[in-house]
Amino acid sequence: MQAVPEEVAREAAATGDQPPRMVSPEFFFLLQRIDRLDERLTGEIKALAEKLTGETSGLDQHMREADDRLMAQIRAVDDRLREADQRLTGQIRAVDDRLKETDHRLTEEIRAVYDRLSAELKGLDEKFSNRLDGLRFWTITAVVTITAGFVGTIVVLAVR
Repeated sequence: MQAVPEEVAREAAATGDQPPRMVSPEFFFLLQRIDRLDERLTGEIKALAEKLTGETSGLDQHMREADDRLMAQIRAVDDRLREADQRLTGQIRAVDDRLKETDHRLTEEIRAVYDRLSAELKGLDEKFSNRLDGLRFWTITAVVTITAGFVGTIVVLAVR
């Protein structure tokens, strides 16, 4: 890299003066220092990035392990819930069967009581029917007797 353009260098040679520098030596010193700092910072950034990547990998592994533990616990709770559900379903079915059995037994007992009461009511109905028939016969006989007596009395009185 040429610090001074060619034309300026020829003019300085012709006049015998020192060619003017466009960039001072301090600038080059600072530029080199900035370059070294940039390299050092780039190295530190890369080291931090690698360290963070390693830590992230460790965190990822830790998260996977925690996730696996939680999933195992969830499965265990789910299995216990299924067992409890099956056990309760069995108990509900047993109670339902007992209720059906009791309902059937009570229905049969009610039918038996109904049949017995129906038979007793039929018997009472026949008994009252027979008594009513007897009462009707007695009433008809009494009415016929009284009517015959009145007719006989009227005939006797009319004949006299």
